[in-house]
Amino acid sequence: MRILLGITGASGSMYAVRLIKNLCAGDHEVHLIVTHSGEKVIAHECSAEAAQLTTWVHRRYDVNDMGAAVASGSFPMDAMVIVPCSMKTAACIAHGISDNLLTRAADVTIKEGRPLLLVPRETPMRDRKSTRLNSSHGS
Repeated sequence: MRILLGITGASGSMYAVRLIKNLCAGDHEVHLIVTHSGEKVIAHECSAEAAQLTTWVHRRYDVNDMGAAVASGSFPMDAMVIVPCSMKTAACIAHGISDNLLTRAADVTIKEGRPLLLVPRETPMRDRKSTRLNSSHGS
């Protein structure tokens, strides 16, 4: 399988590292996009593995390269996973805001009807005051 993996600035980069290792061990072709915040968090949480990420994956893309192959629906991809997925990235995807290559690739993944898995790591939504306020309007 050809998998596009995104890493954002949410905590939990160790899950992304573990996923990359397992996918590569299973002979899957892994393509990678890391946001600027993701770079900082992975360096802090997984400093030993941070430098090795590029050597494990088939290709790594610059998050600012909106013309990269993965920004097009014609690039064959089986699925996309964003782990960890920050709430900012989840919000951009939910609202169709393609402000970098990661969110553009997610938009294309949805458009093409391919599986997109988001793995959020922030506080559960039910515990956020703004979510409680918004959900109480429907009652």
